[in-house]
Amino acid sequence: MAHTLARNWAEVVRLGRLVRRHLRHGRASFAGAPSAAKDRDLSTLFRTVNTFLRDLGGEYLIVCGTLLGWHRHRGLLPHDKDVDFGLPEAAYPLVRASGDRLPAGFLLHDTSHRHGGPKLYVEYRGWEADLYFYAEKDDRLLPYVVSDEPGDAVPFPRDWFFPRQPATFLGEATFVPAQPEKYLEHQYGYFGADAERDPVTRYYRRRSP
Repeated sequence: MAHTLARNWAEVVRLGRLVRRHLRHGRASFAGAPSAAKDRDLSTLFRTVNTFLRDLGGEYLIVCGTLLGWHRHRGLLPHDKDVDFGLPEAAYPLVRASGDRLPAGFLLHDTSHRHGGPKLYVEYRGWEADLYFYAEKDDRLLPYVVSDEPGDAVPFPRDWFFPRQPATFLGEATFVPAQPEKYLEHQYGYFGADAERDPVTRYYRRRSP
């Protein structure tokens, strides 16, 4: 009973966060134009969490849409709504215990109960930095995440991620996978700027002329 109530309350908190985000930035999003305020907030969130993870040590790197933005634009994707970091599963206990090292206004949340394994995010002004933790088995990696994205359900070779390589994103020193193009193709299928979603496979494909 207590566990069910806790999960329901977590969902109420999540929905409240989405409502606040919509009220703050919804008009710009529905107008089809990126919000300058959103980009400022996401940039601040990225820099803060990147510094937080760097100071903790460990092998973090940028993944998912943030990596795609780095590869395609050397910046945020125009309509992205979060930032994404990946870490080895072994990093979870230290990161989970270090939330008090984040600056005021940045809150660390644990949603592991929804993903079958370690999963955290940092909230700032209604926006999120997702922290994905990867299980390793037989030199392959798989994120702990419940997701509709097909690329999240298929393990991939560890050497696509590690050894990670240094990079710069939003003016900050950070890290990207050893083989970013292979990882992006695994995650999305086609990852060019003219991509569209295939409604059957849910991977991306080149947009038809």
